[in-house]
Amino acid sequence: MRRALLALAAIGISTVHALTGQWACADELCLTATRDNGIDTYTLQPVADIPHSHFGWMAVGWGAQMIGSPMVIVWPNEDGTFTLSQRQAIHHQEPPLVASPPRTATLESDLSWSNDTSTSITFTMPSNSDNTTSFIWALSNTNPANSDPGANLIEHTWRGVIFASMEADWTGNRIQMSSKFDTHSPANTKSGKASFALIAHITCGVLATMMVLPGGVVVPRITRGLTTSNWWFRFHQISQGICAIALIAAGFGIALRFGGELDSTHRKTGVALFALTIVQILLGLFAHYYTPGWRVRRFVFETKRGRGPSNFLHVIMGVIIVAVGWSTCWTGLTDEWHRRGHGIPKNGFRIGWGMIIMLWIAAYFLGIIFLLPRQLRIESKQRDEMRKYENNEVYRNSAVALANEYYMEERGVKVFSPTSDMHQLSPEVHGNGNDLPRSPTHSQYTFQSYPRSPETSPSQLNISSFGNSSSTYFGHFAAPGAPAPPNPSRPEGLDGGSVEHDPPATNLSANLSAVTIPITLAPSKAVSPPPPPRPPRQHNWNLMKNKI
Repeated sequence: MRRALLALAAIGISTVHALTGQWACADELCLTATRDNGIDTYTLQPVADIPHSHFGWMAVGWGAQMIGSPMVIVWPNEDGTFTLSQRQAIHHQEPPLVASPPRTATLESDLSWSNDTSTSITFTMPSNSDNTTSFIWALSNTNPANSDPGANLIEHTWRGVIFASMEADWTGNRIQMSSKFDTHSPANTKSGKASFALIAHITCGVLATMMVLPGGVVVPRITRGLTTSNWWFRFHQISQGICAIALIAAGFGIALRFGGELDSTHRKTGVALFALTIVQILLGLFAHYYTPGWRVRRFVFETKRGRGPSNFLHVIMGVIIVAVGWSTCWTGLTDEWHRRGHGIPKNGFRIGWGMIIMLWIAAYFLGIIFLLPRQLRIESKQRDEMRKYENNEVYRNSAVALANEYYMEERGVKVFSPTSDMHQLSPEVHGNGNDLPRSPTHSQYTFQSYPRSPETSPSQLNISSFGNSSSTYFGHFAAPGAPAPPNPSRPEGLDGGSVEHDPPATNLSANLSAVTIPITLAPSKAVSPPPPPRPPRQHNWNLMKNKI
């Protein structure tokens, strides 16, 4: 009798110590894993209370990563039953169903339950030889709404990795685990509603792609044809260079907190939008503020309006970025919103998206058809004014100034003030105020470098009086016995030679010293006052900005 009692006690003790395992919890999901007589029992239950109406599915896998790890996915159905699906992921996408898994899991419906408070699902499977096991877990708040084990699943809302020792003595105490990586995405709250981070991401994305980006393109296109003011350029700088990049960067940074891979169109277009925007900002700075020198312009294509390759590339890139932004908004509305467990959006959102797009497109094409020609005419007039100003700004050749009756000021020295009675000399070429003109008559570059004839006084020429500036001029060019000046209609210079051929350098001084220009002046009268001083030279920033 005594031996029998001792045997029963030994059996009971061995039975008690046969149960091993741990109760481990991550931030969002608890896993109870026990081992008894070659059978492993697993129970999955959310940490927080999730009502049945917002409960999706739970999963546990054996391994440290999603790819290649066998997993069991369970969810409750509307009729009170439960579905168990064994799958194995090949890529970071919905794992396919495994028809013949190495270890077959069995659903324990009697130990599972789901109500308005929470859900708990238990299943069993044969044990393996592992002691400490790494588990991956996932939780979603979107139910497949289908009892088929191969039903389509919406992407998990939370995920993580926890560890549990299958051979540890069972104590029944909860162990809080920390994951190797981010345990969850803050896109949803525990009740299944959109979190503040998701709302902020949507707000930044919609404002950037539907308002700021297209507005920064369409508004300048319209205003440049309506006004000559450059306020459109400041608007373009602020909208695209500050507001757009700030909103896109904020939305991109928030999206990084959601975790996951680039496994959807919305995420791929979002990354492309962020990268293209950075490139466009740099290209805009180059196109608006960099003007290549003449050495570079020789090898770069440029239109007569001053637009180079960077200008056209900047415009094309802008249109592409706007289109990518619209695509990002559309895929987020129709695809990512559903993947995040918020169902299919209402048709009103789709219609609103389409109406906004059509308004922007219509405004842009109206600006091109009706206002772009007017903008080009405005730019042409501005270029003509600029060219006229530049051409009349400085005359470095006195003969050119005399022939055109312009007041000449060379290097701060007043040379002459022509009167209406002065005879015109043969016309000569001149520059645009930036280049040193070459005189076809004297083969020299500046007035001060011309060879001079001998100085002649007014008494030698039998001239009663000179003005100060006139005396200076004729003192440089007049000499006794000079032939009559050439006919202005003839293509000749002062030396009688063709303007197309410069006289030899060796005979230049001799020829000029022998030239005398007889002058007959009208009765002495007051010299006409010179025009007011020219304004200081400035770059025409308006034309530079209008290149875009």
